[in-house]
Amino acid sequence: MARGGERWLATAEVALLFALVVALAWLMRRWEGINLWQVRTLGYPVLPQLLLLVLLPGLAGVLMGRGFRVPGVSLSRPMPQLDLGLTSLLIFGPAYGVAFPIIILLGSSPQALLGSLILCVTYAVSAPLLWLLLRVYSPQPPLAGSARALLLVVGVMLTSAGVMALAWRFTPLAGAVLYPLAFVGIGEEVFFRGYVQGRLNEIWGRPWCLGKVSFGPGLLAAALLFGLAHPLVAADPSRWAWALWTFAAGLLLGYLRELSGGVLAPIIAHGVPEVVPYVIGAIYS
Repeated sequence: MARGGERWLATAEVALLFALVVALAWLMRRWEGINLWQVRTLGYPVLPQLLLLVLLPGLAGVLMGRGFRVPGVSLSRPMPQLDLGLTSLLIFGPAYGVAFPIIILLGSSPQALLGSLILCVTYAVSAPLLWLLLRVYSPQPPLAGSARALLLVVGVMLTSAGVMALAWRFTPLAGAVLYPLAFVGIGEEVFFRGYVQGRLNEIWGRPWCLGKVSFGPGLLAAALLFGLAHPLVAADPSRWAWALWTFAAGLLLGYLRELSGGVLAPIIAHGVPEVVPYVIGAIYS
């Protein structure tokens, strides 16, 4: 755990990088030329996730003397993380499968207050079920992250973008599967559960426990910033309720990160269920 001055300097770094990501993402969403090119070529805007959520925190590590790495993004212990992530889908999958049809039937959306409250209740019910399901797993020590792993993430995203570009002219389904997996799931988890939560864990420690799992301010801060990022980037006052359920989701994803020691499990739990609404949207659009 870092000393007082180092703690606040590192906390300021995280806050500054978050503000920079939100500001740049907001600008990129409103850059019509580049957005139109991405949608026409790939079907989805992928550059914000690649440049801002993956490369930027890696470059911040280089500038701060830590190297091109993001905490938790590691090639070590992949199978236990994969196992835990796939097991968590027994909770996250049905949660999505129940909540989203109800929201649609009620004429709401995940960004509206009613839809957000439904999802908050869903995650509140899911939390104890997730804990019961995963209590047989032993908590793993946190992974430091490596440059090779982060470069592999970049390679996966670039390869996915290439496949999306090749397939887009023939079917939108390839993009509907790859975008939530490779860009939403990977990008957001690398930044929030990897960089934000991992970096704050490094400097503030994990002094609290939930059962056998240690956690600290990093989990709460990452979930809060994850929630706030969605309406901030949208810059739409009508979407502020969006922050409620994404904060709740961030708490559960953060728990997976602390239990597994890395970001692979939350990537799976986040990205795989997202495929369903994207595929449905591609089929009916």
